Amino acid sequence: MDEQNFDFHSIDIHRLEEEWPLQTKMYRYYADRVAEARYNHDTAKTDKELAQAEMERVEAKLDRLIRAEPVEYGLPARTTEAAVRNVIILQGKYQAAQMAVFEAQRKINDAKHSLDVADVAVRTLDHRKAALEDLVRLRLASYYSDPRVPEGARQMRDAGDNSTFKRASNRV
Repeated sequence: MDEQNFDFHSIDIHRLEEEWPLQTKMYRYYADRVAEARYNHDTAKTDKELAQAEMERVEAKLDRLIRAEPVEYGLPARTTEAAVRNVIILQGKYQAAQMAVFEAQRKINDAKHSLDVADVAVRTLDHRKAALEDLVRLRLASYYSDPRVPEGARQMRDAGDNSTFKRASNRV
């Protein structure tokens, strides 16, 4: 069975003994996908924190450089906080660091989506397991058994004693 093409909603009620091993195999496969997705999500969050810290370092270095020589950056010798901040935002190093933070956030979003999809698969398999358990209970209760004629009914019919059958048909 190909894990990627697994039909979560299809259960062959006549082959329950084959459905159970498949259920455990699929549950394990998708539980592993959840663990992998959770790891990727956590790693992406760490990567964003690192990118954010790098952006803050770049910002601090640029702030120090701009305040040391504001004229070189097109500012008056006595400058304001807002002017320094605006010059920092326009610097290529800062913009590259900021793009790294945005890209890290995009990776977090992708990892979160993968985690959610894998988690839905595992929850669906939990529901499938409950359905399998219910089908086994029905099978054990002979819900899917062949119809059986009560003992003596055939002899009564063959002997011509149709009184029971006539009474039932008169009620209709």
